[in-house]
Amino acid sequence: MKTQTIIFALATVIFAAPALADHNKTSWLFWKEGHWTEVTEDGDVFEGHYVNGERLGPWSARFAVGFVVECLYVKDKDCNWVIRYADGGVEEGPLVDGKKHGHWVLRWADGDVHEGPYVGGKRHGHWVLRGANGGVEEGPFVDGKRHGHWVLRLADGSVVEGPFVDDKRHGHWVLRLADGSVVEGPFVDDKRHGNWVVRYPDGTVKHKTWRNGKRIN
Repeated sequence: MKTQTIIFALATVIFAAPALADHNKTSWLFWKEGHWTEVTEDGDVFEGHYVNGERLGPWSARFAVGFVVECLYVKDKDCNWVIRYADGGVEEGPLVDGKKHGHWVLRWADGDVHEGPYVGGKRHGHWVLRGANGGVEEGPFVDGKRHGHWVLRLADGSVVEGPFVDDKRHGHWVLRLADGSVVEGPFVDDKRHGNWVVRYPDGTVKHKTWRNGKRIN
């Protein structure tokens, strides 16, 4: 569900029920006007008001696959969405020109909550990801990918931090465990690569060498 894409498009509209004829009307300029109910070939149902041919005010969409969308249009293609999935997940935020744009809150059915900005339909800017297990992960997205310094705080008090490059760990990472141990070293292309150091609370220090994600000593 988390990766599910919602396409709000009415390429082919079928007016299936005769009862729709009393409100699905057009003006003398052939603009849609007033209350409309639109049913797609897939069985998705869209309902709301048109003014001068553009959606305006509250709309609802009931998708055949089991989720519901509520949308308050400020002009056609621009609205504030509430998306309710059949499993209990909810997404809320604005659309601009038909794409997610601005601050969104995503509450998944498993209890995870993701919050941050979209730009042109992609995550872009500082995001906070709260896990149902108590962990919190935060850092920047650039053009839909993690890019920059990220920090993960686990429920047990451990902290993991380091840089992402194009959605992959790349550069120096540090893991501070709740027991006081520290593990640090480089990632290359999302794999441990190079010399890693483990420092224990009693002062013991160990060195480990990794190549392309495999430990060689």
